[in-house]
Amino acid sequence: MVIRKAAYLLILVLWAMPIALSQAQTAGSSGPLPMPTPPRAQPTQDTAKSVQPPLGDVDLILLDQDRLFELREYAIWDSPQWRRLITWCLDPARQNIDPADGPGLALAAMVLKQRDPATSQRLARLAVRCLLEGARFSRVESAEGRTIIDGGLPWKPDEVIKGGYDLVAPFGANTLLRIDKITTTKLLVEKGGPDLKTLMKRGQAYHLLMSDLHRASVLVEQTALTFKWTRDMLHPDERRDIADWLRAQAMVFAEDGRGCFDTDSAAVLKIMSLAGRAGLKDSPLAAGLVEAAYTERFLGIWHPALENTGQGGAWFGGTYAGAMAGWDLAMFAAAVPPGDRRGKVLASAWFNDRQGALVNSLLPETAQALGGPYRGVCPSGDNVISSSKAAELVRMQMLLLRNLLPEAPMAQEVQAMLLSSDAPAMTQGHHYYLDFLLLDIINPGKAMAVAPLDYLAQGAGRAFSRSGWTPWDTLVAFNCGPHFAMPQHLDAGSVQIFNGGPLLARSGAYDGPATEHATNYAARSIAHNTLIIFDPTEYSWYDMRDGQKPRGTYANDGGQRAWAYFDEKGRPLNQAPWTASGYKTGPAPWADLMPIYEAANITAHDSGSRFAYFRGDMTSAYRGSSAKAKLAVRHLIHLRPGGPDDATAAEAVVLVDEVILARPELDVKAVFHFAMRPFIESEMQTEAPGRAKGQASRLRASNGKSVLWIASMQDQPEEVTLIGGPADDWVDGKAYPPQPPAKDPAPWRVELTPTGQEGVTRKMVHVLLPLPGQNESPPTLSRLHTANANLAGLVIHDRQWPRVVAVRLGGEAEAQTISYEYPDGRSRHLVAGLAPGVEYSITTAGQKLTISPGKGLTASAGGVLAFKLAPGEENKDIQVKTPPAQEPPANE
Repeated sequence: MVIRKAAYLLILVLWAMPIALSQAQTAGSSGPLPMPTPPRAQPTQDTAKSVQPPLGDVDLILLDQDRLFELREYAIWDSPQWRRLITWCLDPARQNIDPADGPGLALAAMVLKQRDPATSQRLARLAVRCLLEGARFSRVESAEGRTIIDGGLPWKPDEVIKGGYDLVAPFGANTLLRIDKITTTKLLVEKGGPDLKTLMKRGQAYHLLMSDLHRASVLVEQTALTFKWTRDMLHPDERRDIADWLRAQAMVFAEDGRGCFDTDSAAVLKIMSLAGRAGLKDSPLAAGLVEAAYTERFLGIWHPALENTGQGGAWFGGTYAGAMAGWDLAMFAAAVPPGDRRGKVLASAWFNDRQGALVNSLLPETAQALGGPYRGVCPSGDNVISSSKAAELVRMQMLLLRNLLPEAPMAQEVQAMLLSSDAPAMTQGHHYYLDFLLLDIINPGKAMAVAPLDYLAQGAGRAFSRSGWTPWDTLVAFNCGPHFAMPQHLDAGSVQIFNGGPLLARSGAYDGPATEHATNYAARSIAHNTLIIFDPTEYSWYDMRDGQKPRGTYANDGGQRAWAYFDEKGRPLNQAPWTASGYKTGPAPWADLMPIYEAANITAHDSGSRFAYFRGDMTSAYRGSSAKAKLAVRHLIHLRPGGPDDATAAEAVVLVDEVILARPELDVKAVFHFAMRPFIESEMQTEAPGRAKGQASRLRASNGKSVLWIASMQDQPEEVTLIGGPADDWVDGKAYPPQPPAKDPAPWRVELTPTGQEGVTRKMVHVLLPLPGQNESPPTLSRLHTANANLAGLVIHDRQWPRVVAVRLGGEAEAQTISYEYPDGRSRHLVAGLAPGVEYSITTAGQKLTISPGKGLTASAGGVLAFKLAPGEENKDIQVKTPPAQEPPANE
């Protein structure tokens, strides 16, 4: 504790007070405060040696005696987190009595209890009023038929309806009655229920509850925390009534949410655990909720999935509603009492990896919110929640999981990100308490400058690679995993690139889960940067989120199948619901339906300081009703810019696609989406408003801050189709625009089709070059020259060290000999698709390089060799493993 005090004093000296004052002013109101700001104590030896005051309830959620003592010290020293919280607490708006304000007010009251009892009492009373505004219970004056008479009804009728309360439950009875009407003195329940006279007696308590799961989930969290933190302020009868209310609200969902791949199930898990934990001291029935949440739901349903398919921690992220489930799971873990049980929860793969997934999902550029600048989140699935709200959920999870798992992978990088000025921000004042409560302001963490630059979440098939961690760097996101939940899209193999904003963006808007726009465009492959194989005989979309529909109901976008396998005649042979019922449980378990859900996988990954490599196999996704592809694989290589010996090297994202079609008359297209109309270096023939065609090898797109060049490395120019503007969201001869006010953020699409390729095999190589500014020119590029039909790649002619990228194609990697030409002078080489762990001999003759099995360099676990050749070695046969002394080629 003494060491932490000294460190904290040093931090306070280094922190600029204007920053703290600015944060406090931003968070608060410009009007007068209703209560005086607590006096700022001066540092004295007595303060430094203060004794921890007794803590009445040592079973507080998210808080223990040591942490409360630290928080009281932080308040004395006026930390920025405390200043923002107390300014918010003292704002006149807190007089409005909102249940969401309860935890923040209660925490501030506990912190001030010893130093400023008067202010503490005022804040505690406000917190209790917020608590009783959320946990609504009263007592029966009389009951008969459908009517409850309560002459002292403490709520206005419109408040009940607006608040979402639509159920009434008698105390002690497992009966839920739906409210039909409410007045100032009575409640009427719907017809058809029991006579209330048999259920309720004079003076008996009853509860008002919510049937909307997600509103209830938020309210139970707020109520449970406020209750635990204000319990000493309450009368024993109130404690019992609130504990009973929490249990009753949890029991509303006792039979719901019995899966592990959906938001509802995570919400119920959290509700049961929090309601039970908060009521343990005041309700004899609360222990049953805690036991059911842990044993029946977590061990029986959630744990197998989190352990077997949660590797990488990327479930429940992005900007779809499932992002809420990540917070609910973290709160469930916090509600499990410390000890062996919590240890088992946190040992699950998803929990252990979650911090890495969160920090890697953050965009490089910053946006502006009420609380200040923040990093947004890479979108995935339906965009149900705003970018700022998604970022706030990320920060909340980072704070809590960093607190629960301080030794987890990337926990120190998360700590550094939380302290940075452009981290994900708290945009809602009622969440300010989490920053004060959970942020460790002493530990600087591990600087993001040395954090890993790529990340693979194997279970979800999501990968990230970036050039650095500053707002000026590039982020590349690659999605190639299973379809495990309804909000996901049919987007296996899709790529997104961000630099100064989206450069290569996903298209489509969210105007509902099953609108014409969603089911024909936004949720389909055509709206993502992946591959399209159009087969006019195909119909693989019988069920697009709203039940099975006749053939032809949905557009044929040439994309990936929905949730079904098909027989030889194109009929659904085996179908699955869009979300699995559980890992091994329920009517549609993941384990039984795995061939349908596992539409794609990332099968190889490797990285070095200058590159990241991912191999995505999405063959299964294209095996729809016409089984149009026998192989569909995308190799992604991210070549990072600069470097210690070549500062001018350009950044590049190389996409190598290999497809084996079912029939030679089919074609494959690479699809790319942009926020602004791209410029194509060719004459384009207008076919209709918003649609044009031509042939080209290069195009350029901009987001206003950066530019993206896309170049084709084919023998011949590709066929280019440009769609957008009046033809926004065009699919199969028809436009499917979103319903206003939703608007497509990337309304321009380019489809590139290789020309001059015959038979069923298609090879495509595209290089994407993100460059800062608007006038930067791309480096010179050339196609890889090789006699090997199963080899594809390119040469980037950097000024000092030209880079060669070569990818061996074709199914499982085998130990084969390959060769290709390379440029004069120095050169760097990255060769992928090799047999992992196999040793290869590398020889050169003139400008021809040969890689063959033999003694030399060993391919990585991802099947990659990365090495460089120094000058003076090109005119004789050499082995890279025995280089000259002046500048050795090395396996990077």
